[in-house]
Amino acid sequence: MYERWLEVSHEALIRGWPQLREWLSDREGQRLRAQITESAKEWEQHKRDDSVLYRGVRLAQALEWREKEVNRLDLNALELGFLQESESLRRRAQEEKEEQRRRELERERELREQAERLAEEQKQRADDQAKARSRDKARLVVIGGLGIVALLAAAYGFVAAQQAEAAAQTSLALQLAAQSSQKLNKHLAESLLLGVAALSKRETPETKGNLYTALRAKPPSLLGFQWGHTAEVTSVAFSPDGKTLASAS
Repeated sequence: MYERWLEVSHEALIRGWPQLREWLSDREGQRLRAQITESAKEWEQHKRDDSVLYRGVRLAQALEWREKEVNRLDLNALELGFLQESESLRRRAQEEKEEQRRRELERERELREQAERLAEEQKQRADDQAKARSRDKARLVVIGGLGIVALLAAAYGFVAAQQAEAAAQTSLALQLAAQSSQKLNKHLAESLLLGVAALSKRETPETKGNLYTALRAKPPSLLGFQWGHTAEVTSVAFSPDGKTLASAS
């Protein structure tokens, strides 16, 4: 590239040559043109790094100057590319700013909706609590009128429940004792475990007698027991894995 210059020999030439007059009057444009040239070279030297591109007011002035066709035609490929990349960088920055703003608006909308849902849920809970309190008051009125009857019924129900539970435990203990007796001859270990389970549910003559019978059925040593009691065995227990049986005298 070469620089073009001329020397005006007489001012009449300026008056008679409008284009020359425009060139000479456009000193600011010429200064801007020189800056674009230097910046484009620097951009090329820095391997077209975005940090060298124009931004803000400087870019706006350069793009406004480029709008004139005569100025645009005066730029070489490097200078045109420099301004185009600067313009693209500005456009990307605007798009990113708009996207960020969109995300912020979306986040604000979500927060607003969450706040509205929370307020609605709190209002619903308050209404439910008020209704519950109203129902509780109504129940208290009914209970106040039938207090004695309710207390008697509750006491009777408690006693009946206790009796039913005791009966159920006794029934289960007898069933386990019966199963223990059935397995006594063929499955002594299972018979012993069932006998212990029956005794733990309910201590009755049947459950105690059944367990004693199972214990005396075969020598304990056949089951890996260590036997050393010289008096009556009063209780037995087995481990959760079913491998250890302990007795107390």
